[in-house]
Amino acid sequence: MSYKTTLIKSTSKATLPSDLQDVIIQACNKALNVDNRSIFSIALSGGSLPSFLSGITEKFSSQKIDPQYEKWHVLLADERAVPDTDDDSNLKSLKAKFFGETSIPESQIYVIDESLLSDVEKMAE
Repeated sequence: MSYKTTLIKSTSKATLPSDLQDVIIQACNKALNVDNRSIFSIALSGGSLPSFLSGITEKFSSQKIDPQYEKWHVLLADERAVPDTDDDSNLKSLKAKFFGETSIPESQIYVIDESLLSDVEKMAE
């Protein structure tokens, strides 16, 4: 199976969050409503991304698209080896700025095993 890669270009940093949200909404709608898949999978990182996702639920609503969050599976693609309470944790930022406005089941958010934080080598396996 091959996947199409898309480069998202925005006219400015100010329009990037909205442009990114549009791409995610289109991909979600296509997967769940057009292709009739049973799940929507997405990998998320940290940095500015959590802030860019803030408000996406309202944008789904304004476009009259049900995000069907119960079907989302989210993989943290660039998580740091820190507890989710640490300010450097991408999960902490995503919880505060994105997950809190969704109903994505916690069991479908794939994070690092914090019990392995003391052994980063084992975590890498």
